Amino acid sequence: YLRGLTPDNALGELYLTDAITAAAAADRRVALVALGDPDEAFGVNDRLELATVHRLLVERKVRSLALGGVTFVDPPSATVGAGVEIGPDSIVHAAVTLTGRCVIGPRVTLQTGAWIRDSVIDEGATIEPYSVVDGAVVGLGGQGADPRCGRGQFGFVAR
Repeated sequence: YLRGLTPDNALGELYLTDAITAAAAADRRVALVALGDPDEAFGVNDRLELATVHRLLVERKVRSLALGGVTFVDPPSATVGAGVEIGPDSIVHAAVTLTGRCVIGPRVTLQTGAWIRDSVIDEGATIEPYSVVDGAVVGLGGQGADPRCGRGQFGFVAR
């Protein structure tokens, strides 16, 4: 029924409710489902609402990681994507961005403003303030680790 949606309306938009109506008209079973979290039904009609939904997803991820033993110094300023794993006893300072597929080991410190994408940070490493790590493995000298890790703030490490 989703494939049958067309933008035949004044705004030229696709409406999910039209798919439900079509399914009901074809005598398919349609039922209401109670959501545990009403935010899961939040609609997106403009860029501001899209940003709101993105922030809700980031907050959910930060909460999950914090409950798993990660310390966030300033949780509202962190941006953490769905594909990010962080080990326990790690510390994420203010304004850190983690995006793509990141694996952050336990006892890692990510200083203020660090920006990390598609990278692995070994156990016990520190990423200095405002460093950029892009597609790299950094750590304390383990196999595959980049020895430039920890050389000071505003560093850049990429594959």
